[in-house]
Amino acid sequence: TRRELSHEQDDEDDDGDDPSALLYTITATFNGSTAHYQQVENGQVNDHEVDAAMSACFSWEPKTGALSVFCKEREARRELATIFRDVALAHDGDIADMPMRQFDLLGFSTSKMLDRLKKDRVAGVDDISILQVTVAKPFEQKSEVSGRDVVRPLASKMQISRDRRDGRNIYQVAYEDYGVEDLSQYALMQVKLVMRMSKTQHRKAHNVAVQVTAPNGLNDRSRTDDDRKRVLE
Repeated sequence: TRRELSHEQDDEDDDGDDPSALLYTITATFNGSTAHYQQVENGQVNDHEVDAAMSACFSWEPKTGALSVFCKEREARRELATIFRDVALAHDGDIADMPMRQFDLLGFSTSKMLDRLKKDRVAGVDDISILQVTVAKPFEQKSEVSGRDVVRPLASKMQISRDRRDGRNIYQVAYEDYGVEDLSQYALMQVKLVMRMSKTQHRKAHNVAVQVTAPNGLNDRSRTDDDRKRVLE
């Protein structure tokens, strides 16, 4: 277990509840991937391929029932979630019954998103700015591995970043600095946002960094439950 950092720490309102043991993290490491390396043998450079360890990390929040699965093999995440549910949580049934948070970042491919972020903000959020966008060109490439042809899905990625003090928006930066006029020609992989949380009676206005990764990744630096709820909204 690890300490839940999203709870607001206020000694005056401390009710004695221990804000720990709310997030459980289990990491399983096993031989499930392949490592490639070269070695000089008798004056010749030879390619080697060996079994290598890979890890699956599970994070479960009992309070909300949220389960996060992190693994390089995206296609295996749903199956790994099923294993965790069946073994660690002792549940059964169709994995489809477990709600899965999924993000479609296609809307960030055009500057129309800037208007949406102004118009569709939830109460308690003063401003949302786009700090970074990662796009990719997916493709397949055939290569020979151990004497057999293997087709691998690959992606050439490009990261478009805006300095937080830059007065331009991310789409101006993409056009003026990267020469990209239309992001819709790429697959949107990841977006980093900065949310300006409103001032409240007990807290001053502050920023929360949010990273959204397609299709299921969400990381934020919320410090309170209220921050987290606004991020999810």
